[in-house]
Amino acid sequence: MLKLPDGRPLKITAPAGVTIEAAVAITGDVKVKGKTALDGDITLTGRLTASDDVLAAGKSLQRHTHPGVQPGGGSSGPPK
Repeated sequence: MLKLPDGRPLKITAPAGVTIEAAVAITGDVKVKGKTALDGDITLTGRLTASDDVLAAGKSLQRHTHPGVQPGGGSSGPPK
């Protein structure tokens, strides 16, 4: 475990990148600046907030449509 005794933040500069091969647990807030790619399943406990549109299987959460919608108490079809 690495601890900086005077409370200074640890900065790692690695122009070629960093690879961590281990299970990682982070306690505290995390801020990522730049594009992020995840390969695998994601489990989330809590709220997900997005400032832009969200896409799922190519379907826009903001702009998708539901075909066959009729007035009344019925349910719509799947997104189009």
